[in-house]
Amino acid sequence: MDHWNKEQLFADLAGALSGHSRLVLLGGDFNSCLHPAHDRSNQATAHVRRSDKLSVLTQRLEVVDVLRPNVEAARTAEDCADFHHWVRHAARLTASCKSDHDGVAIRVAAPEMRAHMKSRNPTCPVPAYARDRADDMAAELFDGLHEQHDAILEETLSSAMAAAEAARWWDAVKTRFKVGHLQSARDSRAKLTSSHRQRIRRLERGICEEAGTPAEERGLRRLSGRCDAQTRSTDSAGWFFARIATKFGVNTIFTLESASAGCEPSHLANTMAKGWAPVMQQPEVIPEAIAAVLHGIAWSPTPTPHTLAGRVGEEELRRALRRCKCYMKTGSDRLSNDWYRDDEERLVPLLLRLFRFW
Repeated sequence: MDHWNKEQLFADLAGALSGHSRLVLLGGDFNSCLHPAHDRSNQATAHVRRSDKLSVLTQRLEVVDVLRPNVEAARTAEDCADFHHWVRHAARLTASCKSDHDGVAIRVAAPEMRAHMKSRNPTCPVPAYARDRADDMAAELFDGLHEQHDAILEETLSSAMAAAEAARWWDAVKTRFKVGHLQSARDSRAKLTSSHRQRIRRLERGICEEAGTPAEERGLRRLSGRCDAQTRSTDSAGWFFARIATKFGVNTIFTLESASAGCEPSHLANTMAKGWAPVMQQPEVIPEAIAAVLHGIAWSPTPTPHTLAGRVGEEELRRALRRCKCYMKTGSDRLSNDWYRDDEERLVPLLLRLFRFW
């Protein structure tokens, strides 16, 4: 339909619908006729498509373009085309009051309105076989701790030697526990992954995968030459000795001496004398001044270490262990806090005796 016929159609519609009281639905792509800047075709001839009769019709019927409020006038043609591309659908709604969209709601899926959620790191629980094996090993280990501790305390005579011996014994116990735990985990893993049955299954799977593929001549020659070199060669492994000599050789690194160490003794003596001169020139303190200072200080009896250790009981020690963060390692032993929590019943009496003893 050419431009003149469109104008005539819109003029006839305006005359026929004037004074009409029923609901009127208008459908069609009128954007190029009302607002050429919002033309979906995005062509150069959009400015000549403007229809004055259609503007009169929309004003007389109080109809507003539903897409115009959503598109800013300052946008470019590319932005308008992108907006029309992202319009999903239009729905007819019953307006509670007179609004600019006349009850028509436009739902737009804009590309910039996206929700980003951070994925959580997957955590795998401890296998049941490893947990049971670790619990059994810990129970077996702690059964003999009290007897060994009592024997060590009876053998030592002085308190200083007893405390040092107990500290070394406790470090040895934790080291033995870590070694046993690692060994048990390694054995459990080896039973599941390094069995002969699994090796045979891997070989059978490899044979089935390589059965239908021809072998490469170049690869066979390379493997054959390597096999002959390793089985028939009589030369010593020179590269091995070269590696050992390089790794464990005595590498001397020459450095410059420090400036302070290179100074003469007289210079150092003058520096020390200059620093100690203000201290040594102070007036001598009289006994009356010392007594006055001590009398002004509020003195209170300091409890002995044995008194402080006697105040700590099992409940205080249990609360201290429970306040430790989970999945954390404290101290030089690098044992997790969960280890102290899981074996709380066995560890608390032993730790309490060690604490009071130290």
